[in-house]
Amino acid sequence: MDYLSSRGSVSFESFGKKENPTIVFTHGVAMDKDAFLPQVAHFQHDYHVVVWDLPGHGASYPLTGGLTYEEAAEALHGLLRHLEVEDVILAGVSLGGQISQYYAHHHPEHVKAVVDIGSLPLHKKPSRLTVFALNAALHMAKIIPARLFYRMFAHDKAVTKKVRAELRRTVEATGKKAVMTHSFAMTEAMKKGIPSPLTGPVLVVHGAKDLGFLRKGGRRWAEAEENAEHVQIEGAGHIVTGDASAAFNDTLADFAANVTDAT
Repeated sequence: MDYLSSRGSVSFESFGKKENPTIVFTHGVAMDKDAFLPQVAHFQHDYHVVVWDLPGHGASYPLTGGLTYEEAAEALHGLLRHLEVEDVILAGVSLGGQISQYYAHHHPEHVKAVVDIGSLPLHKKPSRLTVFALNAALHMAKIIPARLFYRMFAHDKAVTKKVRAELRRTVEATGKKAVMTHSFAMTEAMKKGIPSPLTGPVLVVHGAKDLGFLRKGGRRWAEAEENAEHVQIEGAGHIVTGDASAAFNDTLADFAANVTDAT
């Protein structure tokens, strides 16, 4: 299905009964809504589940530049108004987690809780060393041949063959140039962040085989904020939702049940 925004069509799918609590899943760079098929299958019976393609990804409208938090939040806001849903739980992987944080900060009246998977808190500005390392890695990636880049992208972000194959498909469909543009834009957006922590419940999830600075940042996030909890899932890399879908689904189910029971 498509929602026609002011900038173009936003591709999405919704599952389950609309009267049930809504969970919206947002993917990361060079992914698409099919990344959440294991979550759709698990949650659609008890929840209203929405998956969508970010602008410049999948079947959503193309971009001439990198994806900004502002543009993603605008597209998400329009989609939620189109679906006529309120009080959603936002769950996002990597860039999708950062977009979920950004949206929750600017539209707290529409967000019941945030599930951040594999990223860092936006209210904590990244260190100069982190920004330098990210930019250095991106500049090195620019000189890598496209075929090698696609293989490395999939290999570095997942540990299971199935998820690596899916990532290889979506990153090739997105194209190296677009991936690099989105990634540089994401690094710049992280430096701006949001001015204060989220006020609602936050679940921070990382795979045990994800990058060390991400896992450490997730633990520190939960330790510093009373409303946040951190869970590390064994056997998973950056894409926890695919590498360890059963364990992630159980973790999210417990969190979502507690959030919905409290309201």
